[in-house]
Amino acid sequence: MIIHNQLEELGITKYRITDDSKIIVFQDIDWSKQGLTKIPIKLEKVCGSLNLNDNELENLENSPRIVTGAFAVVRNKLTTLKGAPENVGSLYISRNPMLKSIEYAPICKMIKHGETVIEPDDIELYKYIKNYFIWQQDLSLVENIKDLLKFAPDSNAVVRSMSAVKKIEEIRGVRVGLDIGIL
Repeated sequence: MIIHNQLEELGITKYRITDDSKIIVFQDIDWSKQGLTKIPIKLEKVCGSLNLNDNELENLENSPRIVTGAFAVVRNKLTTLKGAPENVGSLYISRNPMLKSIEYAPICKMIKHGETVIEPDDIELYKYIKNYFIWQQDLSLVENIKDLLKFAPDSNAVVRSMSAVKKIEEIRGVRVGLDIGIL
């Protein structure tokens, strides 16, 4: 009975508790602008969207395992995506100035990072490049991309890199494709 009261207090009215005590929610959840420093309850799955925008979250511990719609954590204090759901419909992570990597980003159909939309074919490469630049900050952006292309993980990586480079140029506000001869 305690869990039912807690869910009701959190605005969750459409849910099921499985035999192994996992909570599956069948509605969108809006916990935006609540001053949350942590996700208040562990849910297994949200069949809908989960809005955690405009809070004080520093991490994503206690996230549901699956969110079928949007998982939005815009304007928080995130430093990592560790603890994020395993699978989401789309991920919105803009305006988290301390977030320097999208490592641990969930499997998703789309990531929105600032004004950049990263499509499914580019998500893994984008995560790789984004993390790679953080690790190689002593190198210039051009040197990083040239170095990355030397160790491209598969034959399609160079083609996919062109798209990722364009996205990086948008994010960083610099032209690098011509400098490295791939655009």
